[in-house]
Amino acid sequence: MNAVHMHLILNHIPVMGTLFGIIFLLLALAGRNKAIIKASLWILVFVAILTIPAYFTGGSAEEMVENLPGISEDIIHEHEESAEKAFIAALILGLLAAVRLLRYRTRSRVSGMFLATLTLFAIITGVLMASAANEGGNIRHPEIQSGWTAPGNTDHDTLPDTEFEDES
Repeated sequence: MNAVHMHLILNHIPVMGTLFGIIFLLLALAGRNKAIIKASLWILVFVAILTIPAYFTGGSAEEMVENLPGISEDIIHEHEESAEKAFIAALILGLLAAVRLLRYRTRSRVSGMFLATLTLFAIITGVLMASAANEGGNIRHPEIQSGWTAPGNTDHDTLPDTEFEDES
């Protein structure tokens, strides 16, 4: 397994983990269940921790692919910029959740305002994660870039005619 493979495996965890964290926070806001509140806080802490290796494997992955044909340095740079913002947001979100978990021992009641603020920040972090993931996908997947057309394909709305044998 090389650095690119490791980065590709690890970078899905923060994206999907943030989504699960948001879902749990929304459930916590709706039901005010202490177990769900704690679970959402733990999810955000683990996402922040697992974002660290995902972020730091990016440099090694870049070194392996930057000179390959068809790889754009501009697209890599856009991904790096997006990933840095998402990384910082995930760390702040995880830190807020960790501090609240530590305070949980002495004060088990979590205010609705804190949960709402944390949920809003989690949604912002999720958008940043999705942006970084999309920019990363653009590095090797030109088909997801806007305006891309398949080589030799001028009609995107129809599939090529295929003849099938009648089996009757």
